[in-house]
Amino acid sequence: LAAASLAGCASGGPIGGDVLPPVMKNANDLQGATVELPLNAAGHLDVGGSIGRGTLGNKPASGTAILQELGEEHLRTGKVIVYTSDHGCHFRTRNGEYKRSPHDASLHVPLVIRGPGFTGGKTVGSLTSLIDLPPTVLTAAGIPVPEEFPGHALQALAADPTKPVRGEVYVQISEAGDGRALRTMTHTVCAMFDGPVLRESHVYDNRTDPHQRRNLAGMPEYADLRRELRERLERAILREEGKRIPIEEA
Repeated sequence: LAAASLAGCASGGPIGGDVLPPVMKNANDLQGATVELPLNAAGHLDVGGSIGRGTLGNKPASGTAILQELGEEHLRTGKVIVYTSDHGCHFRTRNGEYKRSPHDASLHVPLVIRGPGFTGGKTVGSLTSLIDLPPTVLTAAGIPVPEEFPGHALQALAADPTKPVRGEVYVQISEAGDGRALRTMTHTVCAMFDGPVLRESHVYDNRTDPHQRRNLAGMPEYADLRRELRERLERAILREEGKRIPIEEA
């Protein structure tokens, strides 16, 4: 199973308009490298399909080499192998560091699973989260998943990729700032704390703007969409943290 997983990170950025990140004066700052955002820029693994095109010269990891190192005997014993990462990397194209933003380049990480329940070389485009891995591993080990565990076992997704296990991924933001974000199949919304106030900071339509270059936050012509996404993020905060926190407009 090859899937696109999301991991929570953070930070702020420009609000409104088609604006290049402040650390980039122009697109040539990437020194001619081709980066296909929002695909993962942290790595590239080939096991039944490739993930994460667009790395900046770093040599892709070879899934075949990893499996050869483990050895066929190890694979025949029914082990489940999981390859993933804790975060992506936007190479300072969104803020002054390399991650901690609500953009796909920060959140999108590789996820490749091989073993019982994960065979056939499927590539799945549904949303998953790193929080889905603990119940997945427990299920693979035949251990009941405690009811209080968040996340979803991914065996069901591997068996039938047409049935997504989640419609959104919740992101908590820290260190570079304090905020919350939500990535759905079609949109991204982020709100950052400004003192005690949680305020809309990023809104992207990932269907028409897959590279997330046009931040719709604060744009009056998208007021209905922005309100809908803010309310959805508020519900996610209540569900995940038990807190009712209103999100103010940008």
